[in-house]
Amino acid sequence: MLLVLIIHEAGLRSSLVAQLSLAGASIVTAKDVDDPMLTRSVRKPSILVLDHEFVAAQQAGWLDDVLAEPRWNRLVVLDGPADCPADPRCIALDGKNAAASIMASMPGWKAQLVA
Repeated sequence: MLLVLIIHEAGLRSSLVAQLSLAGASIVTAKDVDDPMLTRSVRKPSILVLDHEFVAAQQAGWLDDVLAEPRWNRLVVLDGPADCPADPRCIALDGKNAAASIMASMPGWKAQLVA
């Protein structure tokens, strides 16, 4: 399963890329969900990992629109506990423990895709 990271804080982004890559995750980083590279790269439902800073800069209802796109299986919002709409596919995580939480959740997310 592909993880797409849109995280503006360089330290957090680098840390997540390193930890998740070592754990075997496939990762793409981008600056925006409308990046043309994502259109080419994301062919199967993937996990979109965003930071609160990015989400806060978007219009109201933006996360609902993103969740409606079939290319996203899950949205993970780091350090923004109130950002997620009332949708179980949107998960808010603490950035400090995000890599471990994401890796622990991925088998269940994959199983739900198959079911």
